[in-house]
Amino acid sequence: MKKSLYIFLCSLLGMLMFLILHRLLVFAYLLLVSANPGLFGSGVAYLEILALDFFTLILALMLGSWYGIALGIKWYEAIYEKSGHGGFVDHLVREYWSSSKSNYSLENKVQSLSRELKEDVLELEHLAKTIKPVIRETTPIKRRILRKKAGIKTS
Repeated sequence: MKKSLYIFLCSLLGMLMFLILHRLLVFAYLLLVSANPGLFGSGVAYLEILALDFFTLILALMLGSWYGIALGIKWYEAIYEKSGHGGFVDHLVREYWSSSKSNYSLENKVQSLSRELKEDVLELEHLAKTIKPVIRETTPIKRRILRKKAGIKTS
């Protein structure tokens, strides 16, 4: 479901991108024809321009859909299946963020913390061997007192 939605939305974006590109090209052509009709539009009727516009629009939408599907499949695989792409924010952070901690190494930090932990564990074991724990002896509870509190008759 996730993959089909992703590819469908990419297809719509491809169609939209090609539609915008097509409209820009048609606008530029019509601007040139209106500016100098003798040079660009000689012998071309309005219905021919309209038919050309319609068929190129259909072609642009089909190509945009194909391009969006191909791009959607490629990026879905790269992002969700391979997980090799961190996304837009990851790209911004890696490329444009000033890295003041460029010398910061997580491995060195982990190694130093593991050394401190080992030293603390050794010190704790040493203290456990040298200091004898004090265990207080408990006085035995008489059964008769317990039975009276529980409501059981003693004989």
